Amino acid sequence: LRDISVLTRMDEAASMIDMERVDISVLVGNIINEVSLELDEKHITVINSLKKSIQVKGNYSLLYSIFRNLMDNAIAYAGSNIQININCFREDENFYYFSFADTGIGVSPEHLNRLFERFYRVDKGRSRKLGGTGLGLAIVKNAVIIHGGNISAKNNQGGGLEFVFTLAKEKYYRADRDSGFQFQFVKWQCDRFFVLQCHFLAVEQDKQVNITVATRFVPCLQTI
Repeated sequence: LRDISVLTRMDEAASMIDMERVDISVLVGNIINEVSLELDEKHITVINSLKKSIQVKGNYSLLYSIFRNLMDNAIAYAGSNIQININCFREDENFYYFSFADTGIGVSPEHLNRLFERFYRVDKGRSRKLGGTGLGLAIVKNAVIIHGGNISAKNNQGGGLEFVFTLAKEKYYRADRDSGFQFQFVKWQCDRFFVLQCHFLAVEQDKQVNITVATRFVPCLQTI
């Protein structure tokens, strides 16, 4: 009975998320404008190849956190005098397929499978100096999962790091909202340790995008 009660409350928490139609093209354009000073300081050029009206029905804050954390990660760690390429290279009936790549220094192969772990840092000393918490890419992964997708990272042959991920379209949401999608959605929200730690560490580091994401979900967790 206790397990059934917990599951019921988990379903209730999932329903608290605000879902809306989000234009990914506009969202990414806004992020590029927001970080323009940082890009100029490090001589980073962004090639935004997203076509107009790439729309997903999802949570705006979480979708924003995907692209903003990837952008912040590239600015902080990829190096200077590089290029960032953002592209939706494929779409099918259910998904958009995105690539977020830079031409920077990349990461050692042994780190690739651990990039999305909570609190994991490739270079601990450098991350502390730059104010990183090791939560940004973990948030990205979970936000992608919530939106019915998956994400992976790889080093490009020409240099740099590339993130490839999918986001489900509205039609996919409607078909799967009461099954696998909702299960993944609830599982992420109910991970109290991650979200609460994310909230407090983000406040400490004053990274607004992660403060917004963490704060949004803490009330949901308090009902579980």
